[in-house]
Amino acid sequence: MKEMSPEERKASFTPRVCIFGGKAFATYVQAKRIVKFITDGGVTVNHDPDIGDLLKVVFVPDYNVSVAEVLIPSRIGTLDGANVKIRQEVGEESFFLFGARAHEIAGLRKERAEGKKKKKKDYRNVIQNWSMNCYIYNYEELMGSLEGNEGYGRADYFLVGKDFPSYIECQEKVDEAYRDLKRWTKMSILNTAGSYKLSSDRTIHEYARDIWRIELAVLPNVSREYKL
Repeated sequence: MKEMSPEERKASFTPRVCIFGGKAFATYVQAKRIVKFITDGGVTVNHDPDIGDLLKVVFVPDYNVSVAEVLIPSRIGTLDGANVKIRQEVGEESFFLFGARAHEIAGLRKERAEGKKKKKKDYRNVIQNWSMNCYIYNYEELMGSLEGNEGYGRADYFLVGKDFPSYIECQEKVDEAYRDLKRWTKMSILNTAGSYKLSSDRTIHEYARDIWRIELAVLPNVSREYKL
């Protein structure tokens, strides 16, 4: 966006609000750094004279499932965790998929550790911009946990750099879908309708039946005033 002219931005970029949510446990220092990293980035983006009217960054405090139900009309994600089941339920056409697949991960991490993978220019530019605008304590250590320092995050353990180009391409598909109101509305409805399988009611019922192997307890009749 910064590399575009004002005319190019107006013609090709769909206004966007990027919403982040999460919590950091009291002693989880790295998670606190990430929250600070996001909020610092939000200050920079939201007050940028070139893109401030086209892009906003918001961090939602006390994020939970109830908040997510309000915020998430459709899905974009990697094929990981709950996303696998979500995509099965809502259909591939209603899910924006990006990033490496599970069977590729081990090989990609090995290549990165051996120095065979190089960061793409766009990704390097993002990291450089953030490093100049975020005033977080021990920024290098935070980025190192993603990019290649010794320890848990060595050699981009989470493959952020590898997935970045695919993520940008996927976001362009999101823009395209959003401009088609009929398609976007259909996707939003299908995502909402398909989310039932991830409800806590279904999960607890299956745990009770398949894992705990307990039977449904039928309560005796109670007086009308105490019925729920």
